[in-house]
Amino acid sequence: MVRETMPCIFGIIDPTEGCRGTECQSCTGWDTLCAGCGESCRDSLCPACEAQLQRQPTGWEQVARVVAALLLALLLAANAQAKHRYKEEYYQKKWCEAQGGTTEYILPDRTRVDCLTKTHAVEFDFGPKAYESVGQSLWYSLNTGKKAGIVLILENHGDNRYWERLNAIVDQGMLPIDTWMMEGE
Repeated sequence: MVRETMPCIFGIIDPTEGCRGTECQSCTGWDTLCAGCGESCRDSLCPACEAQLQRQPTGWEQVARVVAALLLALLLAANAQAKHRYKEEYYQKKWCEAQGGTTEYILPDRTRVDCLTKTHAVEFDFGPKAYESVGQSLWYSLNTGKKAGIVLILENHGDNRYWERLNAIVDQGMLPIDTWMMEGE
């Protein structure tokens, strides 16, 4: 007897191969042979394959599992981003009031300067966003005619590396930006 050579959708390529338990899932990969045990299945599956097929999730159940996993991953990622004890606005208000400045000053392009003082347009960011703060502070300076400034909020000892990197960028790039550090509370 010549057997079909069409591959099984579950990876079993030899129809003479014996049933492999959990990998024996259905006969849909063969025209007339059970994918797991090689027996004829025109009318029905062998008992082992039938039992295995009943344990397998349907296509919609598999989609639901993937969607649930993605939602969980997004939730965990969002939660990881929200681990600041206080929001950036808390530090803005505290620092800006002490400097006699205005918080959330709106520019003509509708961007907002975190703190506008008599001399500086200041951007506030947490340590890991130090690189973003460089561009923002320069943009605010360009649009206000005031000197660019960055207040970097360092919440833990490991954030010191961002402070060092920020100042290296400013110093080596000879950028007209003043920097201040605020320790997280």
